[in-house]
Amino acid sequence: MTELPSSHSLTALTGVGDKLASKLAESLGLHSLQDLLFHLPPRYEDRTRITPIAALRPMEHVAVQGEIASSEIQLGKRRTLLCRI
Repeated sequence: MTELPSSHSLTALTGVGDKLASKLAESLGLHSLQDLLFHLPPRYEDRTRITPIAALRPMEHVAVQGEIASSEIQLGKRRTLLCRI
């Protein structure tokens, strides 16, 4: 497989022509392979950073680490898995 420098245009990819590259630039701001490689989905959550439980704040989405002491499925409009750590 040939290595492609990250500064190359998106048209260097198979199946990406001028028309698609133009749409990607216009809608997502993607102009190069580097832009594409570092493009994250809108709801991306970084799960590599572990937050200590003592530092949690209400309504904040974070990753924590612990040992699960118990778990149960709560019934309602949607089933929810509740874990106590």
